[in-house]
Amino acid sequence: MAPEAEIDDSWISSLLTVSPFLRIIEFFSAEIGDGGNQRMQRKDFMYNFHADMMTHGRDHMNSTIFGRASNQSIHSSMRDLWFDAAKTELGLRQALPHDQETAWCWNGIPILFGCGNCRRIDGWQA
Repeated sequence: MAPEAEIDDSWISSLLTVSPFLRIIEFFSAEIGDGGNQRMQRKDFMYNFHADMMTHGRDHMNSTIFGRASNQSIHSSMRDLWFDAAKTELGLRQALPHDQETAWCWNGIPILFGCGNCRRIDGWQA
């Protein structure tokens, strides 16, 4: 059996940091096929996202402050951008470990929403 391919979600962090909010809406609109030809919407999104990346790469101030080596990826991983930053912030606020969020459903059965740093309680993990 072939090894599982590693998922590269680093482009998402670039979408969240480089592109305007409109591009994020454009991505989801193209993904659900909202308003017409889904293939054309995806093509437009990819073209516009590429233009955002090129504009960001040519930004003189950005390259002066955040200069990068030519062999370095232009994308950060989602873990670096969101999850590691959130874990650091939770640590600074002394919020580790913390309680899970509970949603009550049919017959009072709890469904639990949490992360790896939550205190474990009995219920169905979402």
